[in-house]
Amino acid sequence: MMRLLEVIVALLIVAVLGVLFGVALPDHRHIERSTEVSSPVRQIYDVISGFHSYPSWTALRAYDAKVQLNLVGPDQGVGASVNWVSGDPRIESGSYTVTDAQEDARVKWAIVNDWRGENKQYVLDIKPAANGKTVKITMGYDVDYGWDLQGRYAGMYLEGEPATQIQIH
Repeated sequence: MMRLLEVIVALLIVAVLGVLFGVALPDHRHIERSTEVSSPVRQIYDVISGFHSYPSWTALRAYDAKVQLNLVGPDQGVGASVNWVSGDPRIESGSYTVTDAQEDARVKWAIVNDWRGENKQYVLDIKPAANGKTVKITMGYDVDYGWDLQGRYAGMYLEGEPATQIQIH
């Protein structure tokens, strides 16, 4: 009986330490990836500030070639949106909506999907490279976990789905 009590106490101590460690983890995460391309800044901005050409370059098709995309709102700028539905459990369904578009510089997409966290967004920065021949595109992903302790632990490994999709984009 004493051994059983020791095991129960040990498990309680581990659980309390797990909760305390989870509370100490950051409630916000950020990752980003960059690449350089040899396209004009204006062309890149036109592609990412709207979703009219999104079906031809989306990372979602890398997961599910049959993903259904539906464009909503204006063709470009704030309010432009794309919704998707997929049978693949990695992407399921969701939407991206342009929430901010600073001409030839930065575009923000709000993300609604089943990934953990709230206030999820991609931030795409466009900067001409120093050589004048290429453009550096930086795509960042931000998410808030609040008091979702499982999300905070998952955020330690944020290199999963968001980073994979950023890399494919």
